[in-house]
Order: sequence, then C-alpha cells, then structure tokens
Amino acid sequence: METSRLRIRPLGASDAEALHAIHELVGHGRAHRSLDELRTLYREMEAASDGDPGWHGFVLELHSGLVIGDVGICVGQPEQHQAEIGYSLHPRFWGAGYASEALKSLLADMFSRRGLHRVVAVTVADNSASRALLTRLGFRLEAHYASAFYDYRAERWVDSVGYALLASEWGAN
Repeated sequence: METSRLRIRPLGASDAEALHAIHELVGHGRAHRSLDELRTLYREMEAASDGDPGWHGFVLELHSGLVIGDVGICVGQPEQHQAEIGYSLHPRFWGAGYASEALKSLLADMFSRRGLHRVVAVTVADNSASRALLTRLGFRLEAHYASAFYDYRAERWVDSVGYALLASEWGAN
C-alpha cells in the first residue's frame, strides 16, 4: 500500500532493529521485548498468510526507505468480522499527519477489502495525542480500563481506554 508520503508494507524480521529502536523511544508495547524476541515475533508474522487470524504487522516508511513506525492489525476469526489496531511512530515524526495518513489507508482496506464490521483500538488513558488521533478518524470512546496497562518505564500500572469504529461510521466520514 502507498500513500502520498508513505509506503505501508508487511514487516519482516529484518525490520526488528529499526522498530525496536522506535519502540524503545516511545515506550511501546504491553510487554518490553528484546531485539531477539521481536525478530522471532516478526518471523512468525512473516510466515502468516494475509487471512490468518492473529497479529499482522506493517512498516511505515517514507518513500526514501526510512522506517518511521509501524502498525499492527489483530484479525479475529473470519466469522467475527472484527480487528484491533495498534501503532507507533518515531517521535521525530509526531504531529505531521503520518499516523493519520497510514491509518486512513489501512482502515479503508480493512473495511472494504477485508469486509470488517468493527475495528477497535486501545491506548494509554493519558496519551492525549493518540486519543485525539482516534477521535479524528471517527472512533468512539467505549471503555475506560482501570490499571490495565503496565508501564515498564514508570514501573506501575496505568489506565487505558478503548475506542471502536464501525464500518457504517467509517463510510459516513
């Protein structure tokens, strides 16, 4: 997939180093993963077929080839017609519309090609930028989860929030 500024491609084990560095900067992930653990995870994602249930990762790179972030899509069983998304972006590229551009492209694909009914996203409650992004994309706040996310940097549990977007709502945007 390509947008005016980005190439969005399936990630592979060779992307682990660049994405690990970005994840370390932004405190990404429910669990801190080593570089080797990421390589293993990405090999598993690489081996999965597009329609397989589970997490599928995509690299966000500029047309120059510079990796600036990633998006994960967790597809449930086909009969559920639902998925979860997660994303991270190098801080140097925050506020420039890259995450919005990538997610718009992926959501269009998820609702049209994959025929999904519902997409959800969960973020740390105090991540106002991520919450604003989801709201701009048309997601609705559906839940507040108390002490549901372990912040490995602060070594404490923090609240998270759940957002959702229906295909009918996406089509109305």
